[in-house]
Amino acid sequence: MVEELFEQLRSAQEEVRNLEAECEELEDVKAEKFGEFIAADFILREKGEELKSARKLVINIKENIDSLLGM
Repeated sequence: MVEELFEQLRSAQEEVRNLEAECEELEDVKAEKFGEFIAADFILREKGEELKSARKLVINIKENIDSLLGM
C-alpha cells in the first residue's frame, strides 16, 4: 500500500515538473509575442501618421487643382 502511494507521489511530482516546464515555456513565448506586438503597434502608429499626412496632401492638391480650374 505504501509502495503504491510512493509511486503515485513520484508520478504526481513528475506531472508537476512537466507542467511547470510547459508554463515557463509559455511565459517565454508570451513575452516574445508581447514584444512583437509592441513593435508592431509602434510601427502601425507611425504608418497611421504617415497616412494622415498623405491624405491631407491629397486634399490640398485637389483644392489647388480646383482653385486653378476656377471651381
